[in-house]
Amino acid sequence: MVNRYNGPDPEPSGHERQRLLAEVCPPGSRCHLCGELIENGLRRWHPRGPSMDHLLPRSKGGTWDRHNLAPAHYGCNSTRGNTDLLVKRTRRSRDW
Repeated sequence: MVNRYNGPDPEPSGHERQRLLAEVCPPGSRCHLCGELIENGLRRWHPRGPSMDHLLPRSKGGTWDRHNLAPAHYGCNSTRGNTDLLVKRTRRSRDW
C-alpha cells in the first residue's frame, strides 16, 4: 500500500527533515504567510516556531522539493492548511 512514507515522494526522515528545515528557515527568516520573523529556538510545535510550508500542498500534488517549500510559523502553516495561496484568507466574525 502506498502511503506518505513510501510513495513516489516520501516524507523525509528525522535527520533529513531537520537539515531541510535549517535550509528553508535559516536564522532571520520571515514567515511567507504573515511577514513576521520566525523564532528558530522555539520547540517544534510552538505557534511562533519554524516550519516548512508546501507552496503547493502535498494533498494537491505538491512535493518535498526545495522549490516547493517556504519558511512559515508553525501556527500560520497550520492555519493555512491545504488552501491555495491565491485564495484570499480573510475571516470576519460573522463567518465563524
